[in-house]
Amino acid sequence: MSSKSGPNINTFNYFRPVYFQIIGSFVALAITLSISEDKALFMGVFFGALIITVDLFILCWLLKRIFLKKSIALSLSLIVFKWAILGLIIYLMFKYFNVSGLGIFVGLSTLIVSTLFLVTMSLVTKEQNGTF
Repeated sequence: MSSKSGPNINTFNYFRPVYFQIIGSFVALAITLSISEDKALFMGVFFGALIITVDLFILCWLLKRIFLKKSIALSLSLIVFKWAILGLIIYLMFKYFNVSGLGIFVGLSTLIVSTLFLVTMSLVTKEQNGTF
């Protein structure tokens, strides 16, 4: 019997939200392509979804590091500074690429839809297992 205390890292699926975000991003891109032929709108949705997916991946990775108690100060400082980096990336996209503001907004908002889907799926799974 093991005397280790703390969370069992194998029981947590930290990157599950990222999978749902990727699916949501593809759905948003497909809808954008079917509705509009505007390249700036498509590029905005693409870059917005890419930014939020990478942001979510980094956040999941940092939370995993925090729960494992590895370099908590570094992880917390990265969480704070990533917002400044994201703001700079969005500014540079508007400056150097032909992107639509509406497209960026739609791409970034895919996180909301993906989160709602993930929560709904989790609640349905818990209800089916009788653990809710």
